[in-house]
Amino acid sequence: MERGLLQAIIASNGYHNLRLTWEGHEFLDNSREPKVWNAAKESAGHLSFGVFSDVVKHLALNHGLQLLQSAFR
Repeated sequence: MERGLLQAIIASNGYHNLRLTWEGHEFLDNSREPKVWNAAKESAGHLSFGVFSDVVKHLALNHGLQLLQSAFR
Protein backbone atom coordinates (compact mmCIF):
# COMPACT_ATOMS: atom_id res chain seq x y z
CA MET A 1 0.00 0.00 0.00
CA GLU A 2 2.85 2.39 0.77
CA ARG A 3 4.23 2.04 -2.75
CA GLY A 4 0.79 2.52 -4.31
CA LEU A 5 0.41 -1.02 -5.65
CA LEU A 6 -2.58 -1.86 -3.45
CA GLN A 7 -5.52 -0.02 -1.99
CA ALA A 8 -7.50 -1.21 1.03
CA ILE A 9 -9.53 -0.01 3.95
CA ILE A 10 -7.65 -0.72 7.16
CA ALA A 11 -9.90 -1.72 10.06
CA SER A 12 -9.31 -3.17 13.50
CA ASN A 13 -10.14 -6.66 12.21
CA GLY A 14 -7.88 -6.52 9.12
CA TYR A 15 -7.98 -5.17 5.59
CA HIS A 16 -11.19 -4.69 3.62
CA ASN A 17 -11.82 -3.97 -0.07
CA LEU A 18 -8.28 -4.97 -0.96
CA ARG A 19 -7.53 -4.32 -4.63
CA LEU A 20 -4.61 -3.79 -6.98
CA THR A 21 -4.10 -0.30 -8.33
CA TRP A 22 -3.19 0.40 -11.94
CA GLU A 23 0.46 0.59 -10.86
CA GLY A 24 0.09 -2.80 -9.13
CA HIS A 25 -1.29 -4.38 -12.30
CA GLU A 26 1.54 -2.85 -14.32
CA PHE A 27 4.15 -4.23 -11.93
CA LEU A 28 2.69 -7.75 -12.12
CA ASP A 29 2.38 -7.61 -15.90
CA ASN A 30 5.96 -6.38 -16.25
CA SER A 31 7.38 -9.00 -13.90
CA ARG A 32 5.44 -11.90 -15.46
CA GLU A 33 7.94 -12.23 -18.33
CA PRO A 34 10.72 -14.58 -17.10
CA LYS A 35 13.48 -12.74 -19.00
CA VAL A 36 12.44 -9.43 -17.46
CA TRP A 37 12.07 -10.86 -13.95
CA ASN A 38 15.44 -12.65 -13.99
CA ALA A 39 17.23 -9.60 -15.41
CA ALA A 40 15.61 -7.40 -12.76
CA LYS A 41 16.66 -9.72 -9.93
CA GLU A 42 20.23 -9.81 -11.21
CA SER A 43 20.37 -6.03 -11.72
CA ALA A 44 18.66 -4.91 -8.54
CA GLY A 45 20.84 -6.47 -5.86
CA HIS A 46 19.96 -4.85 -2.55
CA LEU A 47 17.95 -1.91 -3.86
CA SER A 48 14.76 -0.63 -2.31
CA PHE A 49 11.47 -1.92 -3.70
CA GLY A 50 10.78 1.43 -5.33
CA VAL A 51 14.00 1.27 -7.31
CA PHE A 52 13.47 -2.44 -8.00
CA SER A 53 10.01 -1.80 -9.44
CA ASP A 54 11.47 0.94 -11.64
CA VAL A 55 14.12 -1.53 -12.86
CA VAL A 56 11.37 -4.05 -13.72
CA LYS A 57 9.42 -1.36 -15.58
CA HIS A 58 12.49 -0.28 -17.56
CA LEU A 59 13.48 -3.85 -18.45
CA ALA A 60 9.91 -4.70 -19.50
CA LEU A 61 9.83 -1.66 -21.75
CA ASN A 62 13.12 -2.65 -23.37
CA HIS A 63 11.95 -6.23 -23.79
CA GLY A 64 8.71 -5.04 -25.41
CA LEU A 65 10.62 -2.80 -27.78
CA GLN A 66 12.87 -5.70 -28.78
CA LEU A 67 9.81 -7.85 -29.50
CA LEU A 68 8.29 -5.10 -31.65
CA GLN A 69 11.51 -4.58 -33.56
CA SER A 70 11.88 -8.28 -34.28
CA ALA A 71 8.25 -8.46 -35.43
CA PHE A 72 8.81 -5.74 -38.04
CA ARG A 73 12.07 -7.08 -39.48
